[in-house]
Amino acid sequence: MGFTSLFSKMKLPTWLMMTLAYIVVFIGKIWSNITGTPEHIVNYKLKLNPFAVKMLVIDREFNIKNAQNDLHYTPLITFEQGWLQTIKWFQENWLPKQPNNHI
Repeated sequence: MGFTSLFSKMKLPTWLMMTLAYIVVFIGKIWSNITGTPEHIVNYKLKLNPFAVKMLVIDREFNIKNAQNDLHYTPLITFEQGWLQTIKWFQENWLPKQPNNHI
């Protein structure tokens, strides 16, 4: 769809991000105690926490092999067909429309 590949972006090790997340949570607790703001509000505004890091690094590769074996499931369309339909839908309905700059 014309986006930069996620694989080409800079990657930081998970252990580093988790360490930073715990430091941010610790600083949030200190800030909460100083200002009297509830911790959940401070942590929500800081965004970086161990849960967020875990959600960013989990494996999200889905596989239907077990459904096919255990439930005798057969897909209605192939993955490739579905992927092409998904890309087409996103291009038509989701991507921002670029104005025509005709002179």
